[in-house]
Amino acid sequence: MEFTGFQRGMGIGGWLTNYKRFNVLRDEWRKQLTVGDFEHFDSYTFHFYDPFEFTHQQGVLQEGNCFYNRKMRYPGGIGPYRDFHRTVHCNVNAYPEYSRMDVAFLRDRMQGAFDFLRANPDKILYCGEFGVIRHCDIASRENWFGEA
Repeated sequence: MEFTGFQRGMGIGGWLTNYKRFNVLRDEWRKQLTVGDFEHFDSYTFHFYDPFEFTHQQGVLQEGNCFYNRKMRYPGGIGPYRDFHRTVHCNVNAYPEYSRMDVAFLRDRMQGAFDFLRANPDKILYCGEFGVIRHCDIASRENWFGEA
């Protein structure tokens, strides 16, 4: 998930994985930070595109999604999502904890944001970027937006 913090008007960007590590690129240096290093930031934003194989299905700028080149539905059975990972990433055990791709998956993926807000009630957190590619059927797009 992409994540950005702001301090005194200076943007600091990177990716936050499981809301525990943050890669920062500022000026000419790169440093690993943990969430505990963020006390001095006033607001935070993250990007949400999970499941990526759905939100970017048939996208020509994403090599794996372009190669797979199949329509994905949301919500729905987990089979097509597992097939994507088996075909594109040779991962035969994708999403073992899920039997469906639905709101439970989205909630699990956003749990870190909920945890961050509970631990930092004085901070501002917003989802600054999210969405589904235009190749997706309209019913699935509306379902995803309604639950995300």
